[in-house]
Amino acid sequence: MSDTTQSSMLIKSPADAPEVNGDPDGEMTERTAAELRDLCERKGEEFDTALTE
Repeated sequence: MSDTTQSSMLIKSPADAPEVNGDPDGEMTERTAAELRDLCERKGEEFDTALTE
């Protein structure tokens, strides 16, 4: 399965999309951070805690 197919399977509808707090420079929500951390672990990438929303 391609990366694109896997990514599109993670978010099935807009209701499943991570919350956005409206401030692109603000901290990620816990949900966004958890999902990104999971994706990084799957790909063997380091999770960057300094990333913003």
